[in-house]
Amino acid sequence: MEQRPDPLKRLYGAALDHFWRQKGVTAASLAAAARCDSSYLYLIKSGKRLPNPSINKALDAAVEAGGLLVTLGEVIEEESRRTGRTRQAGEVEGSMERRLLLQHALAALAAGTAGTAAALETIRDGLARSVSTSPGAEHDVDEWAEVAWEYGRAYLTTAPDVLVADIAADVVDVQQRLQDEDDDVHRQELSRVSAQLAGLMAMSLTNLGQLRAARRWWRTARQAADASEDPLTRVWIRGEQAIRALYSHRSPQAAIDLADEALAISGTYYRGKALAGKAQALAAMGRADEAKTVIRMIEPALEQMPASVVDDQVTVYGWPEHCLRHAESYVYSHIGDSDEARRAQRQALALYPPTEQRARALVQLHQAMCLIADGHLDDGSLHAQHTIGALPTSQRTALVMQVGHRVLNTVPAGERDRSSVTGLYEMLALPSARSPHD
Repeated sequence: MEQRPDPLKRLYGAALDHFWRQKGVTAASLAAAARCDSSYLYLIKSGKRLPNPSINKALDAAVEAGGLLVTLGEVIEEESRRTGRTRQAGEVEGSMERRLLLQHALAALAAGTAGTAAALETIRDGLARSVSTSPGAEHDVDEWAEVAWEYGRAYLTTAPDVLVADIAADVVDVQQRLQDEDDDVHRQELSRVSAQLAGLMAMSLTNLGQLRAARRWWRTARQAADASEDPLTRVWIRGEQAIRALYSHRSPQAAIDLADEALAISGTYYRGKALAGKAQALAAMGRADEAKTVIRMIEPALEQMPASVVDDQVTVYGWPEHCLRHAESYVYSHIGDSDEARRAQRQALALYPPTEQRARALVQLHQAMCLIADGHLDDGSLHAQHTIGALPTSQRTALVMQVGHRVLNTVPAGERDRSSVTGLYEMLALPSARSPHD
């Protein structure tokens, strides 16, 4: 039977690869700096070898890892001595990897060190590899479905920096489960859970403005969703990514492409979310008639969507009526139809629970856009100020602040010296939700 790579060596290799690519040095120059040959360097990168302390230190310095590679190597060696194991492939207990990551990678998240991005990238890379890894022992998957459900509920109210650290810890565990699982049905379910966790990580990183990292997690989420062969999850991931592409400095066409991909998979599953993403992208492009046509397709589509989706008002996996009204608010606000926008905003705010502070704030900022578009410059600017100011700093996500800037940009250039407008500008300069490495 083919032996599986030691997960800790592979973890080190993924971290090295991340910093190596970030530094942009050639294999020859890196090998020279570490005083080893290029072939040995690639063995380290692939997780088949662990460098000795002197090479490890040289690699850390050469790729400017800030001590993360040194720490990884030291902890792996310490764990080897503690257990007395020879670290042959496949011998490492999953708890060892969890302990390592929780003590060092997640400590970096909490402390805000320079190694945070690499720590998250290492975890993401490990999950991506696990989706197609050789299976192992059988595990109970029901617990993981419950974990993913709880995170889906927590996403709606929890500060994103807290959620990133918590999800990262569980991704490490589910990665190990995937590596060990040999039952095809169980692997598909674990892949589904992995897709949900990776998607929630991407969404949380988007909330923190970490757009490049989020894009990599979206790729992993799609990969895991496709491995699960679950159409509901495949469509949910693509629908969520389509909507968040509108807040990620990507072309609206990218959102339309993702929405169309979701619609091609879905049949009736999550059709509402995919249509909402497409309608919002069309509105952002100024294609008002097309945006109206698509947004009007959603309400009839809700009748064909699974009750488990339409009736779920407590997790991000659901798509109840308030999601439709929010999408309508976005579309009509962006195409300048204030009457329809106000109708959707009233309905959305009546349906959203008070605990969903971020979602309510986005709709209230749409109200501010409409007020300004209708000529009520001071009222709109003050409404936006009040909306953002009422949020705790941890809930002033990149999405909220970006829509705040859209409100500001709605003000005619010649009117931006008004005190209400300068007050909004100052509000947008205040601290917002903390990214893991701020």
